[in-house]
Amino acid sequence: MRHHQKLHFFNEKFFRSKVREIFEEFPLVQNLARQKCLFDLTLGILKSRKVQLGEIAYAVQTGEDVRLIKSIIHRFEDFFREVDLNYEILALCFLFCLGEKGKIRLCLDRTEWDFGRCQVNILMLTASCGEVQVPLFWELLDNKSGNSNTIQRINLVQKVLDLIGVKRISILIADREFIGHQWLKYLKSNGINFCVRVPKHHNIILKDGSSYKAEALLKKHPECFFSEAMVDNIWVSVYLKQLKGDEILFLIGLVKEAAFLPQIYRKRWQIECFFQHLIRTRI
Repeated sequence: MRHHQKLHFFNEKFFRSKVREIFEEFPLVQNLARQKCLFDLTLGILKSRKVQLGEIAYAVQTGEDVRLIKSIIHRFEDFFREVDLNYEILALCFLFCLGEKGKIRLCLDRTEWDFGRCQVNILMLTASCGEVQVPLFWELLDNKSGNSNTIQRINLVQKVLDLIGVKRISILIADREFIGHQWLKYLKSNGINFCVRVPKHHNIILKDGSSYKAEALLKKHPECFFSEAMVDNIWVSVYLKQLKGDEILFLIGLVKEAAFLPQIYRKRWQIECFFQHLIRTRI
């Protein structure tokens, strides 16, 4: 009864048509049998609003036979074991959800999930337009929950550049993990505007050559910003604000007005909401 109530308001005819249109536009797999399996998987996820294979199988099956549901689950398991998805086309499919026009905002972050004794460390690059956020590219990090390295970050961003070019990217936002000269230089040399939070111990070199820590610059004023300063040997805009305790909001970026950096950085919260949605979906 619980399942029937959950699926009662699902307009299957409408979603079947829309999913078929999208898959015709974005051929993620070439094999016809696997295309059919992916279609059933997608429709089952939309109907059940779950990602557990048992829930999906129940949503797509046409009878009450338990053996049939087990057969569908087995087919889904084979699909994930054997399929070779085209991830560039998958990224284009996700971008299609944001609309074909307009600038997109990129967000880079890392998340960790526990599956029993297995810990999954994921470096994720998402894109958003307005309030809608979609994943583009990601990499599983096999480094005992450590941070990503510069090459891994660059590889993810480069995939987006190769796919859609720099002109469609409005800005890239990242947290304190994602710093370093080589990384920031890559973004700047490729014309990618960015807003990145920086640990407070990093030096700030002003235009007159004087070097300061963030705490020193905030002694007289709880908030200050500079249109041009050097951090990690890159000329950037800088915003500083004293938070509660000894916490400091230290932002750098390639923007015209340094005072706007906090407003831009707040958009990073969308990727945290995105991760929470993924976690809730798999419960």
